[in-house]
Amino acid sequence: MDVKKQQAGTPLPDTTNMADHQYSVEDYEGGTQLEQGTAETHEMVSDVYMTGNNADPQNQDRV
Repeated sequence: MDVKKQQAGTPLPDTTNMADHQYSVEDYEGGTQLEQGTAETHEMVSDVYMTGNNADPQNQDRV
């Protein structure tokens, strides 16, 4: 939900599930945006960890 487009007085969505969610292998098969995002972020962090640096893998020539 885009907060900028919210009307005055409209309550924000409950983010409790988002704040409490931790990565699990099942997130790769998950159907929610939260599960898919967690799986994608985990994949990116894992790739950076395995390369041994935090350089952008898409721009190796700039390092």
